[in-house]
Amino acid sequence: MALKKRDFCGRRLGFDMNVMAAWPFVCGEGIIFAVPDSSLDVLHPRIGQSASRGTSLNFHTRGTNATPFGGGITDPLKKFRPSYRTSVPRLIAAEANNNGSMVGVVPLAKLAICG
Repeated sequence: MALKKRDFCGRRLGFDMNVMAAWPFVCGEGIIFAVPDSSLDVLHPRIGQSASRGTSLNFHTRGTNATPFGGGITDPLKKFRPSYRTSVPRLIAAEANNNGSMVGVVPLAKLAICG
């Protein structure tokens, strides 16, 4: 997420949620968000340690292992939605300083993946 919403020349681009102003007060520590989707890539490097595997639910195996499709079954719809697999959890809780291009709105929050 482009928190400052600027283009490469520094011009403002649209609405800015201004979440950086909230970080001194809340960064998501102690909060768990449920993300219901059976094809999220919990091993994606931008999600990292945000996925709370102990609180997750795998709808296919009824266990708490939140790996996509029960840990090894191929997602039959992957070619139709390759970018969605991580966009929602990254917007919520992508870790800061992850050598990536974005930080989530609440980077210290955990994600309970339900899928």
